[in-house]
Amino acid sequence: MREGICERMQVHISAKLDGELSEIEAASLSKHLAECSSCAVVALDIRKAAEILRVAPRAEPRATFAPPHRTHLGSRRWALAAAVMATVAVLGATVAQHGLRSQLSAANKTARPAYFDSVDYEQRLIAAARDAHKATRRAVVPA
Repeated sequence: MREGICERMQVHISAKLDGELSEIEAASLSKHLAECSSCAVVALDIRKAAEILRVAPRAEPRATFAPPHRTHLGSRRWALAAAVMATVAVLGATVAQHGLRSQLSAANKTARPAYFDSVDYEQRLIAAARDAHKATRRAVVPA
């Protein structure tokens, strides 16, 4: 249980350095650091590392990166053609799927017997299942 508390407090140490702790969290952290020597050492190490990073000069990148420049007009035409073909394919698939769905739903509505929607039909099924269960119990368990 102590490990979970220490892990949480070590996250709080970093948040405190950034000024992101509430008063209650800061008080809880202070109390924990007074009682836990290992977390106090971690807090000291984190503070030292933060101070070193804050005073260190900013490093500028040594090399710059630029994406390759394409001058060939043909590749742009192919890219545009591919985008148009992909859009047409997606639209075609969407229209086909919508048409198939509407045909399936129409077929399902006409193929389904009306008695499936009847409450009386469901009650008759339940009663038949109950009677079958009672009959099998009588056959298995002698009275």
